[in-house]
Amino acid sequence: MSLGPVVLGRPVPWLGLQLLAGATVAAAAAAATSAWRHRRELGPGDRVRLGLALASAVAFVPWAAYWGLLIP
Repeated sequence: MSLGPVVLGRPVPWLGLQLLAGATVAAAAAAATSAWRHRRELGPGDRVRLGLALASAVAFVPWAAYWGLLIP
């Protein structure tokens, strides 16, 4: 039984998912940092949209950790 191409001991699709999960966490951290720096300039609608996006990212981290996507 062949799993397909393997890089660094992981199937290529799984490695791609791990890279996307890492990029998602990094983008959420960058958005939170930027929002904190510019918090006085954000309108009410911007705060709601950003809050929902960051809440989704907070929920994503345990889910990705459970599936082993954030493990190097």
